Amino acid sequence: NPVSMEKGRMPVILRPAAVLNWLHYLAWGFNLRSADDGLTPFTGKLGKQVFGEKFNLYSRQNQAKISAPSFFSNGLPVRDIDWIKNGVIQTMSSNRFYANKKGILPAQFYNFIVDGENISEKEMMKKVKRGVIVNSLWYIRSTDQKVGEQTGLTRDGVLYFEDGEIVKSVKNFRWNEILHDATKRIIALGESVHQSYYAKIPTMLIDDFNFVDVTTF
Repeated sequence: NPVSMEKGRMPVILRPAAVLNWLHYLAWGFNLRSADDGLTPFTGKLGKQVFGEKFNLYSRQNQAKISAPSFFSNGLPVRDIDWIKNGVIQTMSSNRFYANKKGILPAQFYNFIVDGENISEKEMMKKVKRGVIVNSLWYIRSTDQKVGEQTGLTRDGVLYFEDGEIVKSVKNFRWNEILHDATKRIIALGESVHQSYYAKIPTMLIDDFNFVDVTTF
């Protein structure tokens, strides 16, 4: 019996499934040629701090229980890739043609590994006065590709907590956010867990998440 809550900015605990839902959209737009053409927020940002310092994203060949192909889709052998390290962009995806033009190695996402901090969800709830726990996200769409802003809905249950305790189930929200800005507001990270055969993801406590509307369900 979820109840309605007012929209607004508030702390959110994004469980691993929700984080992975969102990371797919980062991967699709995290392209060097698009950045060089001025079509994304990452133009001229290679090697620069764009994400929060707590945010690290990798692709790895030999991570335990994480799938990795032997070759990229371009036929070249897969290699370990650091995409974002301590918030600094290390690599953006590129095909063989554009990588050759730039004098770099081609790169593409083949799995997602995000570092965690082993902080429990219970501990996260005690770090802020109030907030919501979100299980997953869907209907994610770009609202401004150059800025990197996206909108979407929560799903699979939203829980409201206060003073370290879950109080009630609430109706779903529509949200508008910029992922790289949201990572700058990470307060704490949970243990990085196997969320899929190709992903190891932590729970994230993010401050001031922008919930712009409330649904009827």
